[in-house]
Amino acid sequence: MKNKTALFMLSVILCLPTLCHSALIQYNDKDLFINSTLAESIGELPNSGGHGTTVGPVTFLNGPGASIAFTELATVITGQELAASGNENYNLNIDGGAYAFGFDAYEPTGRSMRDGCNSTCFDTTFELTIFNGATELGKISFNLHDDVLDFVGISSDILFNRIEIRDITGTDDNEFFGNMLITRQQLASVPLPPTVLLFLSGLLVLLLRKKTRLSQLSH
Repeated sequence: MKNKTALFMLSVILCLPTLCHSALIQYNDKDLFINSTLAESIGELPNSGGHGTTVGPVTFLNGPGASIAFTELATVITGQELAASGNENYNLNIDGGAYAFGFDAYEPTGRSMRDGCNSTCFDTTFELTIFNGATELGKISFNLHDDVLDFVGISSDILFNRIEIRDITGTDDNEFFGNMLITRQQLASVPLPPTVLLFLSGLLVLLLRKKTRLSQLSH
């Protein structure tokens, strides 16, 4: 029992300077994302092309059941955007890796092809997963606001070099993604909130008291 208590206390102490921070942060405010991560554009998306297209350090690939394309159908997004025929499933390979990535996004509810979903429109939920090689580092889910320019961003304290975006609703109506941003330099660690530090301090005190009582009972 003493060994287990001591091991737990040691793990908490070691955690404080290194591991106790948010490994993954999700953003829906573009200005906050840029100010927090110092992200910059990957470059202007093309107005043609699809699977295998490279823009800056990012190569865009088809995900399962998707045929991706670069279009100018969503006028709410400045410049060109990424879309897909079929499910909105994308793989993004990042040469050299990144610590943050974000993009504008638009989910229409009209059925027209231009500025619309070009089909029966669904309220789509997406899942975004980051990897370093084959190792999954974490994931977020997001649901876009209808008919307005939205933003999705993610940052990590661990380098990632691959992103998978999956339409987990499994529908084939159109959503659009553009103006992609990336951070190549490592971000400063996010410290633990004071409330969490207070909780850990209290937990350590309780463990020390329990250890003292057990020690007294054993004599």
